[in-house]
Amino acid sequence: MSGEATRVEAVLRADPRVKMACVTRSTSADHHDAFLALVELAEPGASHDLDGDRRITDSWQALFDEVYTDSSSEQDSRFNTAGWISSITGDPFSEQEMCEWLKGTISRICEFALGDVLEVGCGTGMLVSRLGCLSKSYNAMDVSSEALSFVREHLPEWDLKNVTLTHADISSFDKAQGQTFDTIIFNSVIQYFPSERYLFNALESCLTWLRPNGIIFIGDVRHIGLQAELSLMAALHNAPPAATAEAICQSAMKSILEEAELLVHPEWFYALQDQCRGISAVRIELRRGRDHNELSKYRYDVLLQKSGAENLHRPIASVSRFSPGIYCEDDLAKLAAACNQQIVRLAGIPNARLQTALEISNLLPIASPSEPFDRIPYKGTKESSPAAAIDPEYFWQLGSKVGRRARVTWSASRDPSTFDVLFYGSLPEVVSTRPVLNPEVPKSLISNPIEAEWRKLVVRQLRSRVRETLGNLPLSVLFVNQGEVRDRLEQLLQKRFVA
Repeated sequence: MSGEATRVEAVLRADPRVKMACVTRSTSADHHDAFLALVELAEPGASHDLDGDRRITDSWQALFDEVYTDSSSEQDSRFNTAGWISSITGDPFSEQEMCEWLKGTISRICEFALGDVLEVGCGTGMLVSRLGCLSKSYNAMDVSSEALSFVREHLPEWDLKNVTLTHADISSFDKAQGQTFDTIIFNSVIQYFPSERYLFNALESCLTWLRPNGIIFIGDVRHIGLQAELSLMAALHNAPPAATAEAICQSAMKSILEEAELLVHPEWFYALQDQCRGISAVRIELRRGRDHNELSKYRYDVLLQKSGAENLHRPIASVSRFSPGIYCEDDLAKLAAACNQQIVRLAGIPNARLQTALEISNLLPIASPSEPFDRIPYKGTKESSPAAAIDPEYFWQLGSKVGRRARVTWSASRDPSTFDVLFYGSLPEVVSTRPVLNPEVPKSLISNPIEAEWRKLVVRQLRSRVRETLGNLPLSVLFVNQGEVRDRLEQLLQKRFVA
């Protein structure tokens, strides 16, 4: 280790929040020498997040007020997509992508009689304008006063007289005494919640407001098990032309560690059923859509049903392990058509949507750290699916073709690149997708935005201390104790740069 690296390490270790620091020379994305510090932090303690929930919700409120203020009023008022930005490209999602996303969301919610509805986080009213006329009453809540002003302005145009608008977040929502709901909607909302505690309390409260057999729909949940793949794709897309594998890994790791949104593993919702009395069924499904984009690859929907006299529980009748050598298209059609009064689960199907991300993540360990990554051949423009991988949309289409319901959910394993399909016929609508066997539960079921905010503060302070002590040295700080989701990237970095 060089003398400069040793001095940087000494400065970092002098901070009481740092348990361990290892500093080495590295190469930045623009090929200049820099220092890379792998840092293990002590536990932050409880004091740093006493006001974290309110601070983060206030910051999202300010951001959305700004976004909705600047949104164009010339577009279709029922299709105001302000704020819908790809985290990979930084560009707005296309109209085609948003139309497909909206169609999938509406069709999934409309599988049920809506009755009296509460929507938490209504935004610009894309759901209000379409579901209000199908509901007995519709209470739309949002933290953004600008969003509610937009919806209020267009309610007469949408011819909706049964809609009530409420300026609040879920923690401060003051419903009328005795008011209950048949359907509660959180669509593309919980990623802006500040903590696991906040999410748990919100869902626990909603269960008390929900009538028996009522539904909680939680749409567009970001999968924490796919955070590494998404971050790698974003880092690769935004990297300079000659960026090295080392620089791409560092960029992805930084993105993961500074993630400001709440990401949740599907197993968290199954565990919720064990913790909260009154949940009779948990249904988790991949997002529908032919477009292979961030919305369809890395997100999913959750449906919780409250216990009631009409709830029916049916066990999975049979589970078959998918094998491309055994199941051809005719075999799959026969399997789907055969079930009627039972449920058949086909498990472990490789997900064609994720093949490019997996290919890139598999190439990184064998790429030379100093070699420009764009010289390594990979198929990054379209999904380079092996013959065994199948687009999840195929199974929904197959179910419709043979007159059976199909539910496409994540497999019961640590590998989020596979999925299961449940086929059934004339059974109740809410069929739980919970695996029969308890899966190997990952360590990281949910992210911690408050802690991420604290880590960003620590990085700024550590860099400032190094500058004050040693001058303006280029320094990247990465943490090595922040959860299982980062193991793959940490191994790459440690393998190459840690003696």
